Amino acid sequence: MGLANEMQGTGRLLVERNSETGECILLVKSAPVDFGTLDSASVTNFGADRTGISDSSEAFTDAADSLPRGGLVVIPPGKYIAEGLPIRDGLYYVGAGIGKADGSTGTQITLPAVPSTHMFAWDGATTGYGGGVSGCYLSGGLTTDYDCITLAGATVGSHRFLIEHNFIYGFRRGYSGSADDRSVLIQFNNFWNCVAGVYVPNNHPQFTGWNDYRDCTYGIQGQLVDSKVVGQNFAYCGTGVGPIDTTHYPGRVIFSGCSFAFCTTDALVIGPQCNVVGCLIALTGVNGVAGIRLIGGNSTIEGCVFDTDGGIFTEGCISFDPDYRSTAVNGAVIVGNSFRMEGSDVLYHKASASGRDIGSLTCSNNTIYDCKSLIRRSGNTYGAFSYSTINGNTFRFEGSTLTSTLTGTITFTNASATVTGSGSAFTTELRIGDWVRLSTDADTTAGWRRVSAIASDTSLTISAVYGATGGAGTGYATRDVIYIPNNNTVGNVICNNNIAIYSNTVSRAGYGIGGQLGQSVVVGNYVRRGLGAVDTASSTSAQIANNVSQA
Repeated sequence: MGLANEMQGTGRLLVERNSETGECILLVKSAPVDFGTLDSASVTNFGADRTGISDSSEAFTDAADSLPRGGLVVIPPGKYIAEGLPIRDGLYYVGAGIGKADGSTGTQITLPAVPSTHMFAWDGATTGYGGGVSGCYLSGGLTTDYDCITLAGATVGSHRFLIEHNFIYGFRRGYSGSADDRSVLIQFNNFWNCVAGVYVPNNHPQFTGWNDYRDCTYGIQGQLVDSKVVGQNFAYCGTGVGPIDTTHYPGRVIFSGCSFAFCTTDALVIGPQCNVVGCLIALTGVNGVAGIRLIGGNSTIEGCVFDTDGGIFTEGCISFDPDYRSTAVNGAVIVGNSFRMEGSDVLYHKASASGRDIGSLTCSNNTIYDCKSLIRRSGNTYGAFSYSTINGNTFRFEGSTLTSTLTGTITFTNASATVTGSGSAFTTELRIGDWVRLSTDADTTAGWRRVSAIASDTSLTISAVYGATGGAGTGYATRDVIYIPNNNTVGNVICNNNIAIYSNTVSRAGYGIGGQLGQSVVVGNYVRRGLGAVDTASSTSAQIANNVSQA
């Protein structure tokens, strides 16, 4: 028949064109779509320029128009310039794979130098069924105005749209969903250098095949509901997965086996009823804001690894943020995770006002190594944990992670409860409940004092008058391994069977468990190398028994 091989595709497709008749023949079918039953048209039969010199938008559109019932728009290997390509019911654009970087193989499509619209845009009825884009390298030239693939015109929703085996680079949004996405399948793609790799205004896309999101402001942004995000890789993004606003955010989503590496803002932001299982959250040489930010309740974080090498999360590995939606964040289950985040807090409570407490927390069977503290709060006076369980965790801290050097020159005065600073930063470096002393004073109980109030960056009050010599110089700060920051006498925090071990490589004070332990049960904890197992001074009606402290 004189077949000339023009396309060897994505690993899922093999299409050849008859050089005499122009007919396209599909040799290999691709699931989940039976392309072998579809009509097809090659863009080169309609005059598309495979050299990337002339604009081929009209040729692509003509090929699509030749398939009024939908079908397969075949894009043979080459370089093309195109924009405004119509997405319609059952219309699939299929290239020859992403090819080599120099464009010598595969299918490359680039927006014009001065684009005027999106590369692929919805052009059909209010509801879209089927269709997709597969096997192409798609470049937006780092535009921040236009999307690669947008279904925004499908105002009722899009169903079973397929995006697979593409390399999508430099767009405002790699994929922008419709008003009600239904089972959009996004698999085996690269989304690089986009403002948002995937943008979901509403509902139900499925990420069940590997995708790589890299150097995006958001890897995935939007309202994900009843979705599965499985085996995704997020690297060097601002936020891996995050909300659009306070009403459009991930909820009722399963995140499983994902990697969040080097996100400079939040790795993952989730609303209520999410499950995060077996994920990696890592930093190397960069800082982030939060590993996982909880903006809704009743979510589970299980079997995840939090790790770092030279970076910290300034708002904790896991941040409880009731401020985001002005809604309580209760019922979180944090179990069986591994934390090794040098200088980061494990749990961080971000609350700007009292009354936004954290309740019904379960924090059990976690391994925590070289973190800053278990629980820390924003500000100096807000936040409470109540009706919660902290059980069976293992802590091993080096003294250098629990003890820090304060900024500026700090003045401690013998027999005074006031501590002042010059060039200091008390409001950001310290919290009520921390311990402080002058570095030149002996490492004794006379020197170490708890912080009871912080008036400003340069003035604070300690819980008892300073008992050591005092003077002006370098200030040290440290903290209890577990410090429960409650603002009332109703704690009901159960701290049972935790093991807290820390090395005294830097002199420090503190307890294994401290804070406002009102109406709590604190039983059977083991602490090594602290002042004591449990601080009973601020406990009210607490049951404290069988705790062990070893020097």
